[in-house]
Amino acid sequence: MDIPSTGPKCSMNSLTVSIQMLFTWDTTDLCIVFPQWHVYSTFSLLMSLIGVIILTAGYEFVRDISRRFEASSAEYMNKLPSKAFHSPIA
Repeated sequence: MDIPSTGPKCSMNSLTVSIQMLFTWDTTDLCIVFPQWHVYSTFSLLMSLIGVIILTAGYEFVRDISRRFEASSAEYMNKLPSKAFHSPIA
């Protein structure tokens, strides 16, 4: 079984870049998250790192808001009268 010496490749516009599975400071043709997200320098790697952190924080914020909404909805539903609404039968 042959094991490739480099990581998987992603290509865009006939450029082939490596997808690193571990954190690395090697910015030579690096591809992050999506094939379209290329890193060519240390500065763009740092900006990408900050971008990933912001995306993660935003995702966690949305999850927290949805948990709070569900908890308040459940509390509101528990406070409603226990009898179901009965429509008059004619």
